[in-house]
Amino acid sequence: NIGIIMLSQIPGVSYATSELVMNDFESIPNLIEKLKEDPSCLNNISSTLSNGKTRKISKTACKNIYNYLLHISSTS
Repeated sequence: NIGIIMLSQIPGVSYATSELVMNDFESIPNLIEKLKEDPSCLNNISSTLSNGKTRKISKTACKNIYNYLLHISSTS
């Protein structure tokens, strides 16, 4: 539960997105480890909508989770 709350505090990351991420990675330390191994590991997480279509996590959410958890400043 705390992992979902922590992720949802990152700008651009909704509570629903946080739930999806934590369902796959189970803990923040595990998520950080996987992000270090494969920076694109969030790109394939998706949910199934009520109409049967799938929806991936936004690129902004993926980028923000990566940047915040690995302390990378975005200077664009």
